[in-house]
Amino acid sequence: MEQFHAIKAEHPDTVLFFRMGDFYEMFHEDAILASEVLGITLTSREKNSDNPVPMAGVPWHSVESYLQKMLRAGYKVTLCEQEEELRPGQKLLQRVVTRVYTPGSLYEESLIGEESSALLAAVIFQSNGLGWSVVDPSTGRAWAGEFEAAGRFERLRDELLRWQPRELVMSRNDASHEGVTSLLSSVDGLTLSTHEVPRKGRLESLKSVLEVSDLGHIDLDTKPMAMEACGMATSYLSRLHLTATVPLREIEFAEEQRYMVLDETTLRNLEVTHTMTGDKQGSLLGSIDATKTWMGRRMLREWLLMPLLDREMIAKRHSAVSSLINANRRLRELRDSLKGSRDLERLSTRLAYGRSNGRDLVAIADSLARLPKLHSLLTEGSDELLLECADGLLSLGDIQLLINESIVDEPPVTIRDGGLFKDGCSKKLDEHRKAVSEGKEWLSNLEQSERERLEIPRLKVKYNRQFGYFIEVSNAHLDKVPEEYTRRQTLVNAERFITDELKVKEELILNAESRGNDLEYQLFRELRSKIKQHCQTLSLIARKVATVDVLCSLSHHARRFG
Repeated sequence: MEQFHAIKAEHPDTVLFFRMGDFYEMFHEDAILASEVLGITLTSREKNSDNPVPMAGVPWHSVESYLQKMLRAGYKVTLCEQEEELRPGQKLLQRVVTRVYTPGSLYEESLIGEESSALLAAVIFQSNGLGWSVVDPSTGRAWAGEFEAAGRFERLRDELLRWQPRELVMSRNDASHEGVTSLLSSVDGLTLSTHEVPRKGRLESLKSVLEVSDLGHIDLDTKPMAMEACGMATSYLSRLHLTATVPLREIEFAEEQRYMVLDETTLRNLEVTHTMTGDKQGSLLGSIDATKTWMGRRMLREWLLMPLLDREMIAKRHSAVSSLINANRRLRELRDSLKGSRDLERLSTRLAYGRSNGRDLVAIADSLARLPKLHSLLTEGSDELLLECADGLLSLGDIQLLINESIVDEPPVTIRDGGLFKDGCSKKLDEHRKAVSEGKEWLSNLEQSERERLEIPRLKVKYNRQFGYFIEVSNAHLDKVPEEYTRRQTLVNAERFITDELKVKEELILNAESRGNDLEYQLFRELRSKIKQHCQTLSLIARKVATVDVLCSLSHHARRFG
């Protein structure tokens, strides 16, 4: 329990999921809370002692569903894994924190849903005003602004109600401000978190994420309080994800001369994204949403929440929609080509975090394979915005080819157990696979020959992780078992045996399988690292595809309803 208490002390405001074998265990007050929220059995450790320790657990293979329940209830979870090998001089396997999950720091689709977003807000106070930012960790998008003088709290409240973040991060000192309590009560389901990082540290975090030495080089120094708020968010996310940096692709300033300000009353009365009863259906968004992709759906919502005031940009959008309205065949084919597209925006974020599996890479390749058709349709006309969307769509064809040549069409979820790469990708891997294949063929032949030799028709050669390979004979035929069979396990209706020859083959097969799996894991990490270098381009392509989707959706409605 020493390891548990040490890690819990470092993450006191979270529920600690502590890996023990095939379960994540919770202890003390964490166990009591988890049993109530998750509906799992509360038991105890050291039951016969004077102070039994409350305990509860969930299976490791279904942990995501339990994480989702905890997060939706507004709690934070620290995930602690067990190391695979003993450290020198240690008697117990060490546990290491691999991730801290909070309601506003998520990028996994399985935890937030395809259409939903788990937004993180960050706010910093200064004597002359405040800075705010809202970050979507699943896409790397950020919005920021700052308010000065009187009314700044009311305007901040409007921004939080507009974006509906799931979590608000502030310094402890700022969180104690008298205005924060009313902020929290005005936004449903908003979790408050504190994070300590000095002003210089906030800006350094942002510069590191954006890979610049001076924010002035990219014209981000004109809004210092907004930039500090962004830096607060990125520093907090880096701490939770245990990474030196986080993927932040774009920061959009909510400037009043560029975007229309929609306060709480306007959003509610106009039912922009939700009706008075909280439903999307019946709202403005629900009524005009004919997008084909999740990326487009999120962008359409963004456009409605931040209506343009820039005449030039408004005219460009109108021109693109007009162009598509007058090209029915082109519009129809564009919408058909978007149908079934994967969420490239979120796939690029998972890749940036180094969390992509084989299926994610195949999904990226599938998304890239759709782009030539999209590009061809977009370049049929001369509309400026549509041509801008077409520009650069074909820049990653070599990445698509690399994935298609390397990864099997239907890879497994895990990346540690093999089965990821196609034959011919690695000579050494092919050798390991051949050894495994020949070994398993030998096992099949052994089973058949032993059935015939011993006249035991249901004799079976089996495998499990605990005992390895063995020969199973039912009790009815135990009298036919030869002397060279060594008993390995007794069951109710059968006995399991091993032979010297089988033991040798077992070692050969398992060694080849283990080495092959290790090699595939190494090869996959190398491939993923190579593709990761193109994350920024993937994200830009995703934004272009989303823009096309929204323009097509608006054009479709204009044609349909005039």
